Amino acid sequence: MPSLQESIHAPHVLERNAVIAALDLDTSLQKRANRMKDCGSHGRLYLEGYPPEVRLWVHRCGDRLCPLCSLYRGRQIADQLRALMLGFKTMRHMVLTVQNAPQGKLAESLSHLRASFARLRKMSGWKERVRGGAYIVEITRSKKDGSWHPHLHIIFEGEYFRQQVLSALWANASDGSTIVWVGMADKRHANYLAKYAGKPADLRGWKPAEIQEYARCTGRSRMVQTFGSMHGLKLEDRDSKPEPSNFRSSITLKQLVQAALT
Repeated sequence: MPSLQESIHAPHVLERNAVIAALDLDTSLQKRANRMKDCGSHGRLYLEGYPPEVRLWVHRCGDRLCPLCSLYRGRQIADQLRALMLGFKTMRHMVLTVQNAPQGKLAESLSHLRASFARLRKMSGWKERVRGGAYIVEITRSKKDGSWHPHLHIIFEGEYFRQQVLSALWANASDGSTIVWVGMADKRHANYLAKYAGKPADLRGWKPAEIQEYARCTGRSRMVQTFGSMHGLKLEDRDSKPEPSNFRSSITLKQLVQAALT
């Protein structure tokens, strides 16, 4: 019979093993590898509330490269984005890209992307049309040459934004990048955008050096953030569910039955 850990990681075992093996090869990433190895290794049943309800807590590493934890992160961010959108009168979706970066240059490319977006938000053409929203950083790799392709998915409240106008503003802010997209959005976009923040990328087939670079460049970075009129609303970009502090050391069969029948 498979262990708890084997059962919960079974759907993504090959990807998970590849990530752990890659992190293990880099001394600066070995602590993350060890936390991922321990993910799902133990769990506890506990009683919560009154009348008491039986809850299950399972230890998770919370790492954005962990396939299991990324699913929980995606669900959490989707819920937060849907709550954020409740205050929107008009929802729109935007994509901003920068030039692809070769292996070894992902950190510089991400820094350039974030700085360019900060400059864009200060421009009058942006301020006239956009009130606030949230952005998610997505990083993919080119199938042609393996280069990094970081870009922003943005959900925002604002006025009609002609793509040609946005392209010109973005070219100015990003020192020449002109590829953009903008269109209407609805609440379904919460799930669409959350998958990018929850699951970082399809890591199957990545070389260890590529996984390591991605891990180093995203480990301490926020991949989802609010801005403008939504700046005060925090989006939580982590999935570290601590062990409950109020559970009992053990739960008897009688207590489980009583909780179930209450």
